Amino acid sequence: MTLTLSGYDGKFITGITLSMHSNASSGEGTFSAKVGNNDAFTSISSATKFNLWFDNTSFGTTYRPVHVILPQDHYVYVGENEDVVIEIIGTDNSLYCESFFIEYVDGYRRDMTNGFMGTHCYPFDIAAGDYRGAQFYEIAYRIGDTRIYFDQVDHVEAGVPYLVVPEDEENGSILEAIITPYTEVEKPVVTDNDKCKGFVGSYTQEQ
Repeated sequence: MTLTLSGYDGKFITGITLSMHSNASSGEGTFSAKVGNNDAFTSISSATKFNLWFDNTSFGTTYRPVHVILPQDHYVYVGENEDVVIEIIGTDNSLYCESFFIEYVDGYRRDMTNGFMGTHCYPFDIAAGDYRGAQFYEIAYRIGDTRIYFDQVDHVEAGVPYLVVPEDEENGSILEAIITPYTEVEKPVVTDNDKCKGFVGSYTQEQ
């Protein structure tokens, strides 16, 4: 069976729960998923038996939840107009899927090719450990008008500008982050006494 799911643009898929049963307790099968043209759940072997995904028990003839959960470093970002396509193949007796539930979190993705480096200011928070592909820096202090020193930070606050450097500075990389959306962001206020601690600019939301 094949399930094609849409409407998850801008989300990170973190897991899928399928309500399934077999026509026999020994039923088993394989699972695969794609986002767009890319294999999504590469951390899960396509030969993994479904009956090992449900508390190490076999299928019964009643519907049971089958949880396919991804580790955070394998979360899959769904781009604009991309579908999530799930394929389930029964290898021993028949498998049936009654319903499904997609688990996801809000995400942000930006291509930082050719060693791009610049200032970003986001309308959302990014927690420590919830991003990959880039490093964030804030201004630590200034010496005269010629030198500015930066400190690396491990998280991002909404409305605060940062210097963003790709992890691969020579070839560039893709910044992917789990975000905490804000409905309203106050612009940071910069005074004469702390003007060296902020950037001047604006942000543009990009997918």
